[in-house]
Amino acid sequence: MAILAILPENAREWYVSHLVGTKPKTNLRSLIAQAPPEEQAEVLHLIADLFARNQKAESNLDTVELAVG
Repeated sequence: MAILAILPENAREWYVSHLVGTKPKTNLRSLIAQAPPEEQAEVLHLIADLFARNQKAESNLDTVELAVG
């Protein structure tokens, strides 16, 4: 990692993009927009599922806090 710090930014970005398979500073929205419709639907479904699970977990914590408090 120390070697990456001394490389010029464009060389560092090239190396990292090949290492992880995507360009640095690429946001999720642009990746989804470039995907075929079927993949877009799959990604959005996964994100919605993660969001729903997170909301359910938070709701369960609130219920436990009410019961204890």
